[in-house]
Amino acid sequence: EGYRCGGCTYVSRFPRYNHPGRLLVTRRGRCGEWANAFALCCRAVGLDARYVLDWTDHVWVEVWSQRKGRWLHCDPCEAVCDRPLLYETGWGKALSYVIAFS
Repeated sequence: EGYRCGGCTYVSRFPRYNHPGRLLVTRRGRCGEWANAFALCCRAVGLDARYVLDWTDHVWVEVWSQRKGRWLHCDPCEAVCDRPLLYETGWGKALSYVIAFS
């Protein structure tokens, strides 16, 4: 997949790695790859994690918090946790159809 910079028009190849090891070595991936890797790490340490998909174009993870008794929003691409309104208030995005699954 190619990405064209809006500022300088440089085109960069943006590979899609579905193997978490390769993603962690290259440190290049999109939200789906990072969500996969983060959910895998959460599950590896015994946390209940699920994917959340915004039908327009973004994926993040929710992790169940026993202490808070609810799902916590976690976005490994943005390095944020428990900021569920990030996309509407921070990005100015209008979410369309959002589903969560594990």
